[in-house]
Amino acid sequence: RAGVPNLFNPNERDILEGKIETALEIALSTNNLGALASVKGMVERTDKKHVLESLDAKILVIAGKHDNAVKTEIMIKNLPDRTNIKSYVLDCGHNGHWEKPSICAEIINTELLHHLPKHLIL
Repeated sequence: RAGVPNLFNPNERDILEGKIETALEIALSTNNLGALASVKGMVERTDKKHVLESLDAKILVIAGKHDNAVKTEIMIKNLPDRTNIKSYVLDCGHNGHWEKPSICAEIINTELLHHLPKHLIL
């Protein structure tokens, strides 16, 4: 219960109150075994950097500046320096798709249609 709000930008919790409540309702309605399996998968996940280093497809990373689940700055810094990888850091927490849905949609749509600078901070 307490973990859900931590996935959102702490500076905008008052604005995001409705979305946080919805996320909490979804979390509380999730099957316990499914939730535990999901957490276990995240904890036991092995390093997949080799996939990023060898994949020829476009790779798009949208991260949150205020993410309490992922160390965004370190993660972005450790991305391989390849032309097929682009990163965006948004003024949000872990749930950018909920906090900044329009910006996320714009980035995804633009990346599918156009070429943008390798690193962009919004």
